[in-house]
Amino acid sequence: MATTDPRNPFGPAQSAVDTFVGRDLLLNELVAGLKEGKSYELIGPPGIGKTTLLGKLQRLILSDPKRRQLSPVPVVLRLECARNQEGVGVVLANITNALIRGVSEDCGCSFPPDQVTEAQGAAKSGNLAESLDLVFQWAFKTANRSYRAVLLLDALHRISDRKVLVQLCDKLKKLVDRKTVNVLLVGRQHLAQRVPDPLVTSYLLHQLTGFKELGPLNETETQALIACAGKLGWSVENGCAVLAYQKTKGHPYRLQYYLHESLATHGEITSKSLLDVCTPSAEAKLDSILNRPENGDDHSDGSAPRRAGRRKKKARAGKLPPTSGLSAKASLEPAALAAAGELADFLANVRRIYMKEHVVAGKYVRYETQVVEHLKREADRVISACTTPSPDPENFFVWGYPEAVPLPVEMREAVHGMC
Repeated sequence: MATTDPRNPFGPAQSAVDTFVGRDLLLNELVAGLKEGKSYELIGPPGIGKTTLLGKLQRLILSDPKRRQLSPVPVVLRLECARNQEGVGVVLANITNALIRGVSEDCGCSFPPDQVTEAQGAAKSGNLAESLDLVFQWAFKTANRSYRAVLLLDALHRISDRKVLVQLCDKLKKLVDRKTVNVLLVGRQHLAQRVPDPLVTSYLLHQLTGFKELGPLNETETQALIACAGKLGWSVENGCAVLAYQKTKGHPYRLQYYLHESLATHGEITSKSLLDVCTPSAEAKLDSILNRPENGDDHSDGSAPRRAGRRKKKARAGKLPPTSGLSAKASLEPAALAAAGELADFLANVRRIYMKEHVVAGKYVRYETQVVEHLKREADRVISACTTPSPDPENFFVWGYPEAVPLPVEMREAVHGMC
């Protein structure tokens, strides 16, 4: 069925704003509690929707018209821990920078550059309280308002260095105790399982109002998720939500993957299209993505880190072929590689159209034109991106496709013609 809005709402380049469903009770509790200064811990398995939930929380708190009537005014800092954390100073500096951006935006003016340097220096040296105080004091003088930082700290499981995690928890417990910061700590495991120092974790966890575990969507929420496609004009078969829920048990990542593939390959969501994309190979691919350990995940025997270390040594010695992925050695031409690395929506369309053998000619022409027009608007960025490092495959390819994208000759020629 033709649609007036060609966006695939479940595509990796699309915002989760259009497809967020359910979680109402949890959202209401967290929004109210965080605005009041309460702190929580939230855990859940990979792909269950933790990061998406944080985005919704941030939007709800910041869009509250009564937020500025509170004292202190809550300003939301949403941070995601990096996979290769260089030390606690880096984490503290990121928290400080996020507060500077949030408060500056709320006050409507820029934080003084000299004080930025001073605040960053204090954070990097481990004095987070001093760095945040500098920002709070400037905000009070500028806007005559006191602020409290609401820190949504995502992906704590990525911090593999236990020493860094202990130091971070120690800094946070002091700020939570002072009521200048309240936190929502998010990860795959309970913090007490990750931090070996009970003197640190017990005090911080004692300050938390609640512990929440995020689970899958129920059948009603699954139906609401599928209905998002119908609102954009896609054809959705009545009753197919039952099959989707049976195949995924309401797991959000699996749901969005299969719904995305159903629209990309069939242009509709029906029981038949879902059965076509829910193949054993697709299930195995999803299992490998969702069960892949992060840096900070525990390994029962430590063999995975050792194997990764041996592979890195061999790669540096030139004994291993380059791994697949978007890199300078990928099979793409330079301009196409730059486009793929720089423009998420470009690559989303490329994947949706060219990776499928049975795409009809009409869509091919329509989307090729759309992509070329977008690339023309971004030509300077595309060219400059030729020399930039490739993105993190797991972050960029939401659906876990780390292999290079073989563009057809027609598209390569179109890109070359622009560049």
